[in-house]
Amino acid sequence: MKKNIICSLVLIFAFSICAFCEENVVKSVSQKSSVAAKTVTTETKAVTDAVKKDVATAEKKVAADANKVSTETKSAVDNAKKTVEAAEEKVVKEAKSTVDTVKKDVAAAEKKVAADANKVSTETKSAVDDVKKTVEAAEEKTVAEAESVANAAKKDVKTAEEEVVKETKDAVDTVKKDVVAEENKIQTENKIKEEAPKTVKATSEKTVAKNKDAEEKSSGTKKIFNYSKDKSRTEIEIKVGRTVNAKPEIARESVDVDDVYTVGIEVVAYSNSFIGFGAGIYNVFDSKVKKDGVTITDPRPEGNNGEYKIAFTNPYLTLKSKILQFDSNIIRNVYIFGQIGYGFMRIENAYETEDGMYWGVGGGIDIWHFLIDVNYATNFGKIKMNHGEKKMDVRQSTIIVSLGYRFSL
Repeated sequence: MKKNIICSLVLIFAFSICAFCEENVVKSVSQKSSVAAKTVTTETKAVTDAVKKDVATAEKKVAADANKVSTETKSAVDNAKKTVEAAEEKVVKEAKSTVDTVKKDVAAAEKKVAADANKVSTETKSAVDDVKKTVEAAEEKTVAEAESVANAAKKDVKTAEEEVVKETKDAVDTVKKDVVAEENKIQTENKIKEEAPKTVKATSEKTVAKNKDAEEKSSGTKKIFNYSKDKSRTEIEIKVGRTVNAKPEIARESVDVDDVYTVGIEVVAYSNSFIGFGAGIYNVFDSKVKKDGVTITDPRPEGNNGEYKIAFTNPYLTLKSKILQFDSNIIRNVYIFGQIGYGFMRIENAYETEDGMYWGVGGGIDIWHFLIDVNYATNFGKIKMNHGEKKMDVRQSTIIVSLGYRFSL
């Protein structure tokens, strides 16, 4: 404890000594700085005074030199002015002398030009007068000649006009006479033409009536339809028929079908009086399929136990020939034909069908434009009765007896 107190006192004493020493040092430095500053100020003032004296001396010297230079410059400028003025006076005198000389030359030239111009003007005027006189004489001569030519031309034109008018009048008179004669001729011909058809028509009607009466008397019949022409090149036939003894074969096994009606239309164009080419279409209506007189029905478990029915629609091309023709109102002709086409087969309640070829041959007779014919027709196709089965061939042959009417175009 005592040691700590002693250490503290020693430190306090040390700090006190340091502070005293520092204060004395600062006072000493401040005194030295003040003396130094006073010394510097005194020296600066002395230097400034010396510089001011030197500057004043230099200014005086410069002013003296400037006065001297100004005097010399002024003297040189005066001398230069005098020299310039003398030169200007000399140049003006020379220019004035030159101008006077030029004026004299110009006046002399103008006088000469005026004299020449007067001379030329006199000569030109004389030449112009001569030309005018020549032109006037030529104009008078030309006018006289032109008047003479014009008068002669007027006389020629008048003479030509008179001749043309006379010729035109003669031609018009001639044409009028010809036109009148031609009109009279045409009127006569038209009158003859108008009367001729009446005469011919009356004669023709009488002849036709006589021939018609003769035909009716010889045959004892009359023509039924006036629009049925015997010598037409194109014929349209409408037919209604019925199948007879149709015999379908399915997988080469014969079955039976009911006889049904058919209906069709055919157009034939004749290249001559007995050979014709054409096309047609007819439909064979649904017919029940039977086996041993019993209608066959759908045996499938999922089926509806419906009846099988078969039908065909046959579009075809045809070749027709009138092998016998008669000049009679009763029997017109006997014909034969061949048909080939494609048959669309329909079998009700079948699983799947496939169409096939169609052909037919036959013949008939035309009576009063009514047709009676017999056709042996055959259709081909395929049928699948159940799913998974193979397709079976179908063939149906039948005789079709038809009654129709022929329209001639």
